[in-house]
Amino acid sequence: MTRGSLTIDRPVGAPAPVSVVPSKRQRFAAAVSAVVSQHRAIAAAYAVLTDLVEEARLAGTALHTTDSFTGGPQWSSDMVVERQLITELAVALHQSENDARRLLYTSEGLTGAFAATRAALESGAISYRHAEKIVQHSATLARSSVADYERALLPQFSGTSTQPRGDASTSIPPPTAWPT
Repeated sequence: MTRGSLTIDRPVGAPAPVSVVPSKRQRFAAAVSAVVSQHRAIAAAYAVLTDLVEEARLAGTALHTTDSFTGGPQWSSDMVVERQLITELAVALHQSENDARRLLYTSEGLTGAFAATRAALESGAISYRHAEKIVQHSATLARSSVADYERALLPQFSGTSTQPRGDASTSIPPPTAWPT
């Protein structure tokens, strides 16, 4: 008995089998497509996360916590709540306090004035990092200018990277360039 006799061959006269093994390019394209699909799902999950962080902020504010420290200047109730929430998030999420603070401020913006940015994040058109930068760079804008700011930036951000490229023309325009 030989190896050839142990294999099941196609019957005499049957057409040659079509290869179902994807080519290397097809495999690569499928892998990249899967990454992009998952990245969009992560962006949508971040949109949900911003809602949850904002809910935690509102729940903390409802506690009406006051500063009980007797030395030095007293913090306002809002400052105490902010510090508590930032500390809780930093510890629970294994992040630095600065990362937790950015998450808090970004969440507050996305659930507030930045509705179009949040919608783009939820649909996966932009990444969380894009949304974070849009909110962060608008800190000096008047609320009435936010919609124009979003309208100008969102089409540019869709499908782009937030990594610096060394070209000033690809960076976010400074908030001073926008009317207030």
